[in-house]
Amino acid sequence: MLNLIYDISCTAIPWDNVDSDYLKKPRKWDASSVGKFMLWIGPTSSVFDITTYLLMYFIICPAIIGGGYTTLSFKQQTCFIMLFNAGWFVESLWSQTLVIHMIRTKKIPFIQSHASKPVLFLTTLAIIIGTIIPFTSIGGYLKMSALPFIYFPWLIGTIVAYMALAQTLKTLYVKKHGELL
Repeated sequence: MLNLIYDISCTAIPWDNVDSDYLKKPRKWDASSVGKFMLWIGPTSSVFDITTYLLMYFIICPAIIGGGYTTLSFKQQTCFIMLFNAGWFVESLWSQTLVIHMIRTKKIPFIQSHASKPVLFLTTLAIIIGTIIPFTSIGGYLKMSALPFIYFPWLIGTIVAYMALAQTLKTLYVKKHGELL
């Protein structure tokens, strides 16, 4: 479900804007630049995956369900797992979808460079739909439970930190290699 929602949001990418300064001179495509860039940005995603795992497993789920996973009854463990799945799903979708905006430009997204309306619309819609799913019967079918309010400040903090680190690494990459991709 996560990949389906994300992939649908990516269908607008061909209609995205390109920064005007990027179009000033012809560029040669070098596919190896994608691999080099992913070596920089990929571990960033892993850091925040681990952060989300730790947050859900040691803080949010125990606080909501009433204890650590190994101390719970079978029914409570099931609730723990469903809450964990929902938190992981929403954070993964938000970070995966918002990174589109991070890597589409060497500038600061949403401030110095704006994606096209189709990209903004579909990425926003993907985030909204993905955030709502745990609260629906579809979420229940996917073994998710509704997320408590306390989850969302943590989510916002995680996403802001992820985007700040991604922007920093992207800026350092451009300084070292001269171009983003």
